[in-house]
Amino acid sequence: MALVRREDANKYALGFPINPTGTIGVLKATTGDFLAQQEFSRNHRKEYKSGEEAAKALMKKRMDLFICDAPTIWWLAGMHEADGLVAVPVLLTREQLAWGVRRSDTDLLASVNGALYKLQQSGRASDIIKHWVPLFK
Repeated sequence: MALVRREDANKYALGFPINPTGTIGVLKATTGDFLAQQEFSRNHRKEYKSGEEAAKALMKKRMDLFICDAPTIWWLAGMHEADGLVAVPVLLTREQLAWGVRRSDTDLLASVNGALYKLQQSGRASDIIKHWVPLFK
């Protein structure tokens, strides 16, 4: 997803443009960075070390939009609402998430799989996803 200044949000009222204008901020070597390189190669891309650093740069107009994973964008939009930052509620990609567990750690693997099974069976997994990734509501 993208984070923008509230004053620029109207540019995204009908969705995300095929050719956004301006500088795009990303976290280096993330899926947002790869997306910007592939889909928006005509734009200048600026790398940041953290979402917070990128949000501050966006507020200071050092870039025009920041692309990152949806939970980070929603969190930054909430933290900086009073500073005039908003999320563009359009998913730019869909990505699968996974945990890595050492093959030798069968106890941890069994525990994680058991917890996931219980969350899915109770419906709580769906509730968690809806809470943290609002576009899936």
